[in-house]
Amino acid sequence: MSDTKYAYAVARIRALENGLFSSAQIEQLLSVKSYEGALRFLTEHGWGDADTPLSAEAILTREKTKTWETVRDLLKGDDAILAVLSYGDLYHNLKAAIKDAAVPGSHGNVYFDDCEVDGVRMAKIVAEKDWQALPAPLITMQALLGTNFPFLWEKCSSAPFSATSLSALPLPAA
Repeated sequence: MSDTKYAYAVARIRALENGLFSSAQIEQLLSVKSYEGALRFLTEHGWGDADTPLSAEAILTREKTKTWETVRDLLKGDDAILAVLSYGDLYHNLKAAIKDAAVPGSHGNVYFDDCEVDGVRMAKIVAEKDWQALPAPLITMQALLGTNFPFLWEKCSSAPFSATSLSALPLPAA
């Protein structure tokens, strides 16, 4: 990033900081008596958009989207450096896809869609056991952690898996 672009980015972020809640506004939010009142307070203070439903999840999702739009706009196409921030979501999608495939039935929307491999694609990779189709960051994580994805799949699909978390599964030695 050139010095000029960096100066612009810093100035824009400083300007956006003016929209952050002050201590007084946080106190006002804490004093709101109901969930719906808190949501109204947030929307009245610029959270979400006019068409955002009045739910915490919808408002937070919209705010996250706006934040990423701002960051990507500031980077102007040089956003490859942000990929590392999505690795946690990517790994979550893998674990969720394995759980989804191992436990029949509908589990709702348990995936993050704003990362390299969205939920639909990850579910397909896991269902087809096409481990080579996993993106490079997951292959690297597999090597670094000594994780064996086919092993996890076998553990999940052969054992009762109702409330078991993948993080509790024993991993084979590397």
